[in-house]
Amino acid sequence: MTTKPCTKCGGPREVYTGGKLRCRPCYNARQKSYYESTKGTKRYYRPDPVAKTASIYGVSIEEAERLRSIASCEACGRTVEEEGKALAVDHDHTTGRVRGVLCGPCNRALGLVGDTFEGVEALYLYALERVRQVTG
Repeated sequence: MTTKPCTKCGGPREVYTGGKLRCRPCYNARQKSYYESTKGTKRYYRPDPVAKTASIYGVSIEEAERLRSIASCEACGRTVEEEGKALAVDHDHTTGRVRGVLCGPCNRALGLVGDTFEGVEALYLYALERVRQVTG
């Protein structure tokens, strides 16, 4: 194992630590210090999931609570229990406006077709045509 001197304490640090310039104890101390210094700020410390949702999507706490209380995908009806994790907040990436709540597969599908009505419609028409061809 190759070592180089830590930029903070001068002690040995492992070279393969992902480009970190400090030894593990100095790196951990810096991370803890940063966490403590930003604790309570809106951007970096959001232990409350409702506050996190409100902060990320720019909605009120009440709206964030409403979004997080929705128990099933608004597209396919898949529940939180079936999904095994929280549902995704669907939003327009251009305007930032929240549209609703989707399960992971529906959220990914919408993103893969370009997050546009035209993309969804084109995929729907393609699937409809192919099903008719296969089933006669």
